[in-house]
Amino acid sequence: MIQLRQWKDRNSEASYNYWISFPSDYDAGKKYPLILFMHGAGEVGPDPEKARVHGVPKIIDREPFCHIQTLTVTPQCPGDKLWFTQLPQVMSFLCDIIGQYPVDRGRVSVTGLSMGGYATFHLAQLWPGFFSAAAPVCGGGIPWTAGVLKDLPMRIYHGDKDDVVPVVESIQMCDRIQAAGNRECSLVLLHNVGHDSWVYAYEQTDLIEWLASKKRS
Repeated sequence: MIQLRQWKDRNSEASYNYWISFPSDYDAGKKYPLILFMHGAGEVGPDPEKARVHGVPKIIDREPFCHIQTLTVTPQCPGDKLWFTQLPQVMSFLCDIIGQYPVDRGRVSVTGLSMGGYATFHLAQLWPGFFSAAAPVCGGGIPWTAGVLKDLPMRIYHGDKDDVVPVVESIQMCDRIQAAGNRECSLVLLHNVGHDSWVYAYEQTDLIEWLASKKRS
């Protein structure tokens, strides 16, 4: 089950449409992992349906994904903004979601594609102790501070024929993260795949289950 809702920040002018999903056998008396999904530049507002075109919110209410024991949340970036300008607001949004729904606070992960792949890296680098895992898809981060991710389980996906976000962005990040000592950081390079590496990452692997399984130590 996936539902459209709205969020308004109490401390700023920020507001988002957001999609939240629940497993098919949802029990409000349980605590669930939470996966934050960050969409790409093509899915910015104001039409909330655009935020469901790709990735987690596209498939999470379908078989077999609807049975995964996790909540997922997809905020929609306003049409006149980019995620780069919204990172503190996204964290305010996320903290409100955690307080509003039955979330296991030790199992909050982040993933996203393209612009949202960059946002995934940046959120994890800015707040590395907050998340239990991260999975950037066809994005990039800040290589010279990649060492802050040395303790965060990560899966990084990128097509080797991507002509929008160069694959070297993911390669550099993974190299730096692994060099810092991270043994749970893996890079999946997709041969002859362009920018749409998210199709494989979300629809053809156990990525969503993997994110939901991780717990912050």
